[in-house]
Amino acid sequence: RDPPEVIWAHYRQRLASKTALMRLLSGRVKFRAIAPAIAAALAPTRPGKNTLVQEYLRGIGEFTGIVRILLAERDRTAQAFLGKWNRKDPRIRICAGASHSFVEPNAQEWLAREVLGVLAESQELPFTPPPAPGAA
Repeated sequence: RDPPEVIWAHYRQRLASKTALMRLLSGRVKFRAIAPAIAAALAPTRPGKNTLVQEYLRGIGEFTGIVRILLAERDRTAQAFLGKWNRKDPRIRICAGASHSFVEPNAQEWLAREVLGVLAESQELPFTPPPAPGAA
């Protein structure tokens, strides 16, 4: 069963689609088909299932270097992680529109800039990351 955060992210994305919204408004959406997913998203989460976040907190707490949490917006694990983590954490960076493995060309460029930026900050690499496309 997907975590509620993943289900809500899926339906937010669907409602942003003009085609999907028109299907909903025209009555072509079968509510019986989506009812189980909606019910699952509304159901209370079971305690003890936050192990990923707990592991990250423990690991980051013990680490003395620079931390960046790089997430792909469309990745289900990232969506679930964000549901449990403080979204205002300044260490979080989210690549808009990126899939799980950052396969999109803009996502690959974003990922490279972020990683090289952290390396430059830690003074392990004398490199200034190039500006984002469209940035002046």
